[in-house]
Amino acid sequence: MMRRNHLYPTFLTVLGLSLVPLILLGSGNRRALVEEIIRWSPYVVSAALGFLSLRLKERGLFYFVMLLGLECALLREGGRSLLGLTPLQRGSAAALSLPLVLTGLFFMIPLLGRRARSFLYPTVVWGPLTVMVLAFQNWNTFTPAMAVNCLTLSLLAFGTITLLSPWMGTRFSKEIRIFSATASLPVLWLLSQIIRKGMVGRELELAVPLSFLSAQFVTAAVVFRIYWQKIYLDELTGLPNRRALNETLPSIRSPFCIAMFDVDHFKNFNDEYGHEQGDTVLRFVASVLEKEFGANVYRYGGEEFCALFEGWDLERASRAAEEARARLASREFTIRAAAAHRLETSPKDRSVSGKNKRTIVTVSAGIATDDVRLQRPEDVLIAADAALYRAKQNGRNRVVMAESDRPDRAEAGGRR
Repeated sequence: MMRRNHLYPTFLTVLGLSLVPLILLGSGNRRALVEEIIRWSPYVVSAALGFLSLRLKERGLFYFVMLLGLECALLREGGRSLLGLTPLQRGSAAALSLPLVLTGLFFMIPLLGRRARSFLYPTVVWGPLTVMVLAFQNWNTFTPAMAVNCLTLSLLAFGTITLLSPWMGTRFSKEIRIFSATASLPVLWLLSQIIRKGMVGRELELAVPLSFLSAQFVTAAVVFRIYWQKIYLDELTGLPNRRALNETLPSIRSPFCIAMFDVDHFKNFNDEYGHEQGDTVLRFVASVLEKEFGANVYRYGGEEFCALFEGWDLERASRAAEEARARLASREFTIRAAAAHRLETSPKDRSVSGKNKRTIVTVSAGIATDDVRLQRPEDVLIAADAALYRAKQNGRNRVVMAESDRPDRAEAGGRR
């Protein structure tokens, strides 16, 4: 099971693989069959990535992949193309349209409603490129200096996109934008070769598909990231889910401990304040547990969480579980006022009027470790769950050890 902190090594690996086509470009092995495969590969890869993007319901990424295939076809045209554009004009049109499309796909369209997005997705992809092609088509006085200016504007736009990406949207959308901007780097390199060095003819015929293949390798990393998130991450809390836990358990090595956490009186909280506030509580608890245990905490289901402590003894794991319980019990949780009330009042007024309530969120925990009787991780998990049940019976807001563990340390609890 691949954890989230493995994302970046995976990305670097795929980025390294993306350099293979460029290395092949510099080699002397240019047989006809290899060349033909290279020429058609960007379109095949675009179709495959586009299909996967649609299956993952990521329309922005689908249209970005289609844009790569479209611009590859535009730049591959040799000599004077059917559109009447020189290589300089085609490169300039691609250079100006690419950052505009990225801005529309990943910054503007996500802010709109669903119906507007369905209409604007194809418009954002085809619109800028079509406008640039029509603008340059009959521009007989188009000079190399103008092409260089177009490339400079494109580079400045990409620099702005890269700087803005970490500051806007969710963590996942930030990664998508950064990855997509990175995927555009091989294309920008190609455009610089066309515009600044005047690449034409046979060299251009091979450089175009190889550069777009490099871009599509990086895009494949984005698709993999989305697939991994949908399969192994809990959508609400962002923690690894039960599927991830089930795949991790068989590989865990002795000694290890397992702790099960449950939010106290969660059903009553949902009934009193609503499921939206309940979801906020789950995210709050998840953030505290993740801060305490890092990548070792999972959402087990409902209001239950599971933490794995590989290589830890029982005393250390129980102390960590108790610290997490105490940290939650010592922090106030704010129950926000209704959306309509928030629009009509200031934060100070809501606090004075009591519309923003404060409460304490506590958790109960059961913890077990492997021993002679509990050797399988599944058995330890069952024992920890049984200990959690005893913690709830004994008053909640406490950590209880499994009965198979040391009886003199059977409970490490807090006040109710």
